[in-house]
Order: sequence, then structure tokens, then C-alpha cells
Amino acid sequence: FLLTTFFPMICSVKKNEFDPSQMIQSNEFRQKVYFLDNFEEEINYLLPRFKELGYLD
Repeated sequence: FLLTTFFPMICSVKKNEFDPSQMIQSNEFRQKVYFLDNFEEEINYLLPRFKELGYLD
């Protein structure tokens, strides 16, 4: 839940792509953060590590 809900917001705030208040209030902005390059890179890095550590078993 946290990975799919808050992690995209954290990535976009770190990269200064969107204002946090806009993401909380607007569905349109929340949908856009899932397609940021930074988010995709982080997910491609983290998911194999989570699986290796047993979080996804």
C-alpha cells in the first residue's frame, strides 16, 4: 500500500516536479507521478531488492 500510494509522491517531491498540495488534491496530478522517469527508475531498483530480502514472499 505505501509503495503504491506514497512512494510516487515522494519521488516527485524529491525531483521538484509537482507541488505536494496539488498531488493531494488532484487526481490528475496523482496519475502523472506514476509515469515520471525517476519513479520508474526507483521501482526498478527497489522491487528486486524487496524480493531478495523476502518482503514480497
